[in-house]
Amino acid sequence: MSFYSSPIRLLITLILAVVGGTIFSFFHIPLSWMLGSLTATLVFSRVSSFPLLWPVQLRNVGLLLIGYMLGRSFTKETLLRMIHHLPSMLLLTILILVFSSILAYYVSKVTNINLKSTLTGSIPGGLSQMIVLGEELKGIDLTVVTFIQATRLMAVVFTVPFLASFFSNQERTPMKSILTAFSLHDLFTYIGILLIGLLCAIAGKYFKLPTRFLLGPILITGIFVIAGGTAPHPPDFITDGAQLLMGTYLGLILKPNKLTHKARFSFFAICTAFSLILFSFLSGMLLFLFYDIPITTAFLSVAPGGMAEMAVVAEEVKASLAVVTSFQLFRILFILFLMPPFLRWLFKQAFFKRLEQRTEKQRT
Repeated sequence: MSFYSSPIRLLITLILAVVGGTIFSFFHIPLSWMLGSLTATLVFSRVSSFPLLWPVQLRNVGLLLIGYMLGRSFTKETLLRMIHHLPSMLLLTILILVFSSILAYYVSKVTNINLKSTLTGSIPGGLSQMIVLGEELKGIDLTVVTFIQATRLMAVVFTVPFLASFFSNQERTPMKSILTAFSLHDLFTYIGILLIGLLCAIAGKYFKLPTRFLLGPILITGIFVIAGGTAPHPPDFITDGAQLLMGTYLGLILKPNKLTHKARFSFFAICTAFSLILFSFLSGMLLFLFYDIPITTAFLSVAPGGMAEMAVVAEEVKASLAVVTSFQLFRILFILFLMPPFLRWLFKQAFFKRLEQRTEKQRT
């Protein structure tokens, strides 16, 4: 058997992820199993030529588990709260999109990247969904889109947990127990919901359901809870495992060596990522001031990360999963369903072509 065979590569990747998560957990770093596995695999892949392996199917398993946790937070009261917050959800989503577009324009001005690519990369939707969108649009540099999206996501998952922990007034135990009380009935309920959620995720492919491995279990678990069922809290090692499955995948998707002028572009990508995080924090302050939503919950609700990542952070710092999920879900659905046709329309407009020409002239 070759040393570079898939099982060996997968095993070494897993060992690295576990070591990274263990170290981060030892130092009580927020979101330790996601950030630890992410850091270990990212650093190793940059300093070593050994080809690590982490199939997207493992990431999808993590999404299923996180989707279940999100769905547990949905009740009739949650739905009423979502309806109540619809105007603020719409307003904040539009504000974030406008701010992202302004950042994309200036990045295009100061780099050798076309405006279509920087704009598509700057929209704070799901990483995989925006890459798929980039594949469908003409004139898009997918490496640019992937790098901007991944840089923002990395900045969010490394920065937001610390900010959320700082502003959280909840006491957290230094070390979580490995196993919580979990009856046989709970186990069957848990497995049953996940299996049905998996079937919904598979079926979602034919209905073009966005982030289907996350939304499938969210919908099934939410319907089950709203109908009067009780969805048990999963053991801690399950939630830690979900973090590891996602963090390892995130650590391997960033490929900065494929970029031209990568040092300059990386600098501006990082600057725009943190600018968006700051803008999101200020937007969260509006929720805190006008809706009396706790600052940690408000910040996580509008933070420009993926819904799954922000849900894990919310669970970690004891923020309201229902509020965080509803805001994040609204923004993602808004972007995934409305932005593709909007961008196709926008790229054909004369004023957009003039903007492109203006940025090109300033680069030449």
